[in-house]
Amino acid sequence: MASESVTAALEVLDRATEGLKSLTEPTDTTGSTPLNMLDACVEAWKEVFRPQIAAKVGSAALKIFDEVDSPQPVRPLPYGSRVSSGAVTAMMATKRFNGYRNALTAIKASVERFGDEYLAAGGITPASSSNELHPRIWGPASALFQNRHYPQAVFDASKALVNLVKEKAGRKDLDGANLMRTVFSAKDPVLAFNELRDESEKDEQEGMMHLFEGAALAIRNPRAHTFLADSRDRALQYLRLLSLLATLLDETKKRK
Repeated sequence: MASESVTAALEVLDRATEGLKSLTEPTDTTGSTPLNMLDACVEAWKEVFRPQIAAKVGSAALKIFDEVDSPQPVRPLPYGSRVSSGAVTAMMATKRFNGYRNALTAIKASVERFGDEYLAAGGITPASSSNELHPRIWGPASALFQNRHYPQAVFDASKALVNLVKEKAGRKDLDGANLMRTVFSAKDPVLAFNELRDESEKDEQEGMMHLFEGAALAIRNPRAHTFLADSRDRALQYLRLLSLLATLLDETKKRK
């Protein structure tokens, strides 16, 4: 059952959707809203509904509207074209209208899917919090995750981890499990998690090596060779694991 906050947010989004839809419905005996008036109508709609959406959904959700309103390059018309400037204005207005409609659909889908987590994060999906995930892991995965391409998001994040290891170790000649075994070897590591002063610290080093090796073998490699159906929750678990490994990598010291 949806919480009161989610219900209120969805009600505002539904009213906004109906209000936008009404702009193209018949308004008088001449038919629908003239296209040359559509842009002004959308602007009036925005003044009414943007504050309501911000109040109930979160101001970050409105960034998608800002993208719709950002200036778009207009291709020059072919020489001799008979398309009037009024027709071009109408096409641009229609494009803006469709952009707002798609934005509303996307925001509503996020509210329905993530519920209170989405609202509590100010209109940002929970996994996108910069405080939760390592930026070098979340960066290549964020758009894929938010668009529900979960296996690809995990795959790209796992590739990012491998590349981070190569970068810090200076071993771009190696890859995958071989890279991890060489760089994090307990006997002669390139990158060390501790001072390797006793068996306990050497065990920790070896365990970390296996964790990074497992990330390459069990997370990255299967997604490179076959199609997997990661759920949102499982993908987020993988992203958190990869993020933890990236954070631990940041703390290593280069020994040679």
